Amino acid sequence: MDMPDKPLAAGCAHQPTDGMDALSQIGVDVRQPNSKPGLVCELQGRPQDACAHGGYDKSTRQFWSYWHAASPADKWTFSTKGAAQYHPAAGSVEGWRWGTGKGFPPRQVSAARKPPAMPPESGHGSGPLTTIGVVVAVIALGVGVWWTRRKQTRRDAE
Repeated sequence: MDMPDKPLAAGCAHQPTDGMDALSQIGVDVRQPNSKPGLVCELQGRPQDACAHGGYDKSTRQFWSYWHAASPADKWTFSTKGAAQYHPAAGSVEGWRWGTGKGFPPRQVSAARKPPAMPPESGHGSGPLTTIGVVVAVIALGVGVWWTRRKQTRRDAE
């Protein structure tokens, strides 16, 4: 799974029934737009809010493209089937890249990477971890302001 700035996830799926199963087996959350079932609009919540636009960024013409390779050493081939219709062969490699399509295959990845955490959904994020994070941020900000004022007071006293 590859965004233009960095690879996001890689893993091994054991005998996946299709491309969607392969993503599920490595722990990637797949979102599909309600208007187009079967189309992948977000992988692991990225890019955020892509499903609201049907999985396609009109301004950049980017979408999640699906790729295959017979082995990790082989070149990528753009998929002519969707992930729910494609049945990966044993030892093959599946790839996803947010980009403009055929001319931009995923990077070659040699090691497994755990998928990144899901970003909070719109209107969510009020759980205990969010509250703790806000409290820690406020404390850190307060300490920073105190430290800066303390240094300034010492300079003024000199």
